[in-house]
Amino acid sequence: MIPRPRAALLTVVALCLLAMLAPSPAQTPSIARFTTVVGDFDVLLNSSAAPITVSNFVRYASAGLYANTFFHRSTTYNPFGL
Repeated sequence: MIPRPRAALLTVVALCLLAMLAPSPAQTPSIARFTTVVGDFDVLLNSSAAPITVSNFVRYASAGLYANTFFHRSTTYNPFGL
């Protein structure tokens, strides 16, 4: 179960995506801004290079499928040797 503050934050992120991501027939790059507890970051959505992927992402975000979810990044790089 996701704690309430995190669920509220994730809902805000999903709503921001909905507000910022509108399919563009001009095929120009769009930027999605993610707001997290550790800061914001932008993701370039290049519909010229990946039209199906961008279209699917926008459709999923518009449908609210990212509400109450979280994203994480996995990497094999570990500068601390842990």
